[in-house]
Amino acid sequence: MPAASGLFAHYEPDTARRFRDRLRTDRIAWLTLTADSGMPQPGPVWFLWAEESGDVLIYSRSTARRLDWITRSDQASLHLNDDGQGHDYLVLTGALRRLNTDYPAPDRHDAFLSKYRPLMESVFGDPARYAAMFSVPLIFTPHRARGH
Repeated sequence: MPAASGLFAHYEPDTARRFRDRLRTDRIAWLTLTADSGMPQPGPVWFLWAEESGDVLIYSRSTARRLDWITRSDQASLHLNDDGQGHDYLVLTGALRRLNTDYPAPDRHDAFLSKYRPLMESVFGDPARYAAMFSVPLIFTPHRARGH
């Protein structure tokens, strides 16, 4: 499993920098897991990239089907949208796992709160309401990257 520095080693420096910038600043990513039926199931998620480790933090609803799916298979992908013309996209493939319950809630995780407070307030009213709904921390560990 490559750390963040190795994940983009096969790209030109400008492309790798652009990918890192987008992982820091994009607000929405698409997380895809496979349902029990074998059908891929993409869904939009809020995420926080830890550049040092390369891991991506995602908070999930406790009732989300993805929690059942990752017990069967931890394989997942996370991708960032393109520019509308098939360029400037990033797809990460790797493993998704559930963290233990004593991990900080999203309204008590400083970096996550810093990135998403305005959205939490505009969509959910306040960070505490978001945290009550999205209470299960997940970590996506990318193994490979592809993009343009």
